[in-house]
Amino acid sequence: MTNPTRQEIIDTYDDLARLAGIAIRLAIKSEGRNSQKLDVIDDLHKAIFKALPPKPQPTMAEVEWDDDKHYLAEAEHEYQGAVTMLAKNTYGWVLCFRRGGHEVFTADPRLLTLISRRYTLTEVQE
Repeated sequence: MTNPTRQEIIDTYDDLARLAGIAIRLAIKSEGRNSQKLDVIDDLHKAIFKALPPKPQPTMAEVEWDDDKHYLAEAEHEYQGAVTMLAKNTYGWVLCFRRGGHEVFTADPRLLTLISRRYTLTEVQE
């Protein structure tokens, strides 16, 4: 068995949802809403979803940059690991900070997946 790509997994989820919608509409059209076919369709739909790999999280290429949400938010870089995002440049790439390497670099947004952590800057008075 081959390893499906990220896009193939996303497409499969979308196709399965479309297929279930078509099956439900046909069942309703032929026998009405109280049909036992609807239960069968629902059971099959759930069984197929269980067999699929988890649906991948969206990458930053699929998300519109919002400074309030993404400035100092953590993301998982496909090759660099956990990074903190700083800004999106005019070319659409994301300026990132990698803690372990103490370096700043630009990353292709297709390689960044959001993690739920965010950091804030606070002023310390001494």
